[in-house]
Amino acid sequence: MKDLIININYACLFLNVVLYTLPIKHAKKHKILFQIFRGYIYYTAAIQLSIILYKIYYPIRSNWFISHFYFIGQFIILSYFFRKLIALPKIKRIILILQISIPAIICGYFILKPEIFRSFSLLESSLCSLSLCVYILVYLIQALQREQNQWLLFSTGLLVYLITSFLLFGYGAEILEKYGDNIFLKFWNINNSIYIVYQIFITIEWYKYFRKKIH
Repeated sequence: MKDLIININYACLFLNVVLYTLPIKHAKKHKILFQIFRGYIYYTAAIQLSIILYKIYYPIRSNWFISHFYFIGQFIILSYFFRKLIALPKIKRIILILQISIPAIICGYFILKPEIFRSFSLLESSLCSLSLCVYILVYLIQALQREQNQWLLFSTGLLVYLITSFLLFGYGAEILEKYGDNIFLKFWNINNSIYIVYQIFITIEWYKYFRKKIH
């Protein structure tokens, strides 16, 4: 079951890579935001591909260090994305400050504690995920007020996925210690299943707003 869910994850992600590579309708209107989002899709796929290759060549070694590139890279790209998407100037300035300061704090943390680099960092996950959740909530309020539908599916899916991932990684060790491997694996499968739903939302977003009809 675990391998099946992971393979579906990969399939959904790489399908979105293909879809978001295709030409889009109203290209000039959506140019900047779409290009940033396309970069996010590509970056996520590159991280997943690096995990697959690392497992093939180094099956015994831990690949937790790759998660740092995922968290920080995702945070920087999506901070830029939501800074362009959110209309309020004050919020834009706050996002810019966080976009610079949070990666700097995390890098400083790894310099002071280099042994953490090869393990999961709760500090990194907390700072990146919770900040992105705040961005999304601000955008969702803006979208409701202005009756904006574009990027709503992506934002909602990302919010749910970030919250479940944060809870899993934040309390994963405690769950593993108290309830054992079986319960932890169920939580892991739920998190991966939510990621599939998130990727499907991204696919629907493309279909509704960016698909270029063939005449």
